[in-house]
Parts: sequence; structure tokens; C-alpha cells
Amino acid sequence: MVNEAPWLRIGSMIGGRYDIRSHLGSGGMGVVYEVVDRQSDEAIALKMLRRGNGDPQLIRREFRSLAGVTHPNLVQLYDLFDDEGVVYLTMELVRGKDLVSELCGDRSGAHDMTLPDSSGHQVGAAISQGSLPSATTLVNAPPALDIPRIRERFLQLASGLYALHRCGLVHRDIKPQNVRVTDEGRVVILDFGLATMAGLVGSVAGTVAYMAPEQSEGAPVRASGDWYSFGILVHEVLTGSSPWSGSSRDVLRRKQTEAVPLLQGRAGIPEDLAVLVDALVRRNPEERPAGHESSNGSAAGLRGHADRRHAARSSLDSTPRWRGARSSVGASSAISS
Repeated sequence: MVNEAPWLRIGSMIGGRYDIRSHLGSGGMGVVYEVVDRQSDEAIALKMLRRGNGDPQLIRREFRSLAGVTHPNLVQLYDLFDDEGVVYLTMELVRGKDLVSELCGDRSGAHDMTLPDSSGHQVGAAISQGSLPSATTLVNAPPALDIPRIRERFLQLASGLYALHRCGLVHRDIKPQNVRVTDEGRVVILDFGLATMAGLVGSVAGTVAYMAPEQSEGAPVRASGDWYSFGILVHEVLTGSSPWSGSSRDVLRRKQTEAVPLLQGRAGIPEDLAVLVDALVRRNPEERPAGHESSNGSAAGLRGHADRRHAARSSLDSTPRWRGARSSVGASSAISS
């Protein structure tokens, strides 16, 4: 394929300082490796962007602004360089499980049907090649939900997501694989800003089961679209399944006319969480909580009766910081209210 870059050989060196240790995974944007930085002697992650994913100048400009943002629930970006026409990003190596697997155990992941950008590809062809499995095949719900842990994990995710939005960014692809939970319980959002860096804003890109209805139509994606995906994740964890099943094309079509089944009144699901999810996954983005309301509502609904001492030990009140900036706008006031 034209946009494919050659895979890196394990044991080789790239960029004059990064030793390739292992292949971690690949996706629509590129291939990820574990590398060792010879300058710091630390293991980090290196992402090799596929050729054709955006203008290099735009990528450099966006990366510089993103790399200056630090928050405990956002992966830390380090460096950008190019080698023989291929762009590489280095970032913090976050080990752990994806969010839903960590809370619900391993699952098939077969519903991770990702759409490429529409340039050079027919979206219709891309989405007709697979189906989302029936709801019962996605996640085997645990015998008893660990509600305090669910609240604490999603409260961290809400903190990182709100911090991202306060920086003027929209993720566009919030899904289990882009939210990692470390062995220490830290929740980390991965791959933020890549859609903007690659110039995919305005194109249909994302993951069918989690993308907001307006996103599947190619409409501009705002923060409310990320909160919709957040709501779908909570829904999936609480019910043990995705609310959407069937062919990818069918799911995208149904999202334009059908609502996500309400959680309110379902046995075993706390009412405050049900109210939160039902508000976040409304089909019309204008009817979803917006801006700080999403963050405030998420924090209030997620805290519920969770163990306050456990929540206090987390890093939810951390402020997004810009290196070299004299001051920063805190997300803590909204998350903690």
C-alpha cells in the first residue's frame, strides 16, 4: 500500500538514539514499538506514523503544542523526528490493561471496528467489511460489579478528558484500547491529538461502537462527542456488553435514528450512574451536558458512594500544565466540585 512504512527490525536503532526492543501493536495511524532511549537509558514507546498521514509541517506544529501539556491521566509526549520520509513520535511507555478488560476481564475486542480517514478510501467499503458481534459476545459481565473501583477508574478518565478539552483538544477516538490502566491503578488516555496532527478533522475517522452519531456523518467533532464515547464505555462496563451490535454499516445508520437503551431502572446499576450515562449518550449533541457540565456531572455521578479515602489517593485534582508557562487553567475545580 502507498501509505505503508516499512516495519522496523527488532534490535536495530532509529533516530540515532532509539534501540528497537519489541513491537507493541499497530492501528490505522501507525505502528508502535517499545524502544530504549540511549540518552536516558529508559524504555519508552515509539510510534511510526504511516506514510500519507498528514502534512509533516502540521504534524510538527501540533506536536509541539501537545508535548507541552502534562497531566497524570494523559500520556506524556516526548519527541518528534523524521527518518527517510517517515515521521516518528516518542512518548511515555504505559504498561497495563485496557480500561474495560481491567474492570471486566478479557473480552474479544471484535467490536473494535475502526474507520480510516475518508481521503483515498471509500468509507462505505471500509465499514462493510465486518460486523459488530451481538451484545452477549462482547463482555462477560462479572458476577458482581465492583462499583467503587468503576467509579474511581472513570473519575480518573473524566479528569484526563476534561484536561484535554481545556487545552482545546478533542480526542475523537475514546475507546478501551486508548485508555490504559497501569498495575498501580493509574488511568492514562493514549493517542490524543493524533487526528488533529494527521489533518483528519472533518473526515470520518474513529471506532464504530464508540463514536458519536454526528461523528459518523463527518460533522465537526466537539467535546460532546468525546463525552458520548465516555458514556458508552461506562454503559459497557455496567451492563457487560456494548449497546450496539450488527454490521458496522447498520450500526452507523441506526445511530442516526435510534437512542441508546436507557439504564435507569435496571437492576444492579446505581441510579446516579444510570442517570449520568443516559445523559451522556443522547443522540443529539445539543442535549448532552456540555463543557464543565459534563465534567461536573461525571464527577458527581461517578463519585457516588465511592470510598473517599481511596479517591483522595488518586491524582484526580491535578492540573494540566504547560511546560514553561507562567500559569495554567485547572481542571480540578470542575472535577472536584
